[in-house]
Amino acid sequence: MIPEQVFQQILALGDAWRVTQMSYHEKEQRMEIRVEDTPALWRQEKCPHCGRQTVRGYDHAPERRWRHLNVCQIQAEIVCALPRGECLECQKVYTCAPRGKAVAEV
Repeated sequence: MIPEQVFQQILALGDAWRVTQMSYHEKEQRMEIRVEDTPALWRQEKCPHCGRQTVRGYDHAPERRWRHLNVCQIQAEIVCALPRGECLECQKVYTCAPRGKAVAEV
């Protein structure tokens, strides 16, 4: 099993997200886990404002980093540009959370 598949399972991302790349930065003793959304996200996403499931992808917010638990005593970070969705009913644009729920309106 390749590292991306292992971390896909460890992080329990489901089919809405996928680990696209694993990289180890030896000098900094840091591992980077890159995650991106998949088309499956939009099939399950609901608008946080009106609650309807008429959401489509709009664009992506700037890339963010989250600290994860160490892996074999190596610092681990999750890196992702969170997608932004647009509701076709109420026309609001919002940032998706990694689990598919809204975290902030923009």
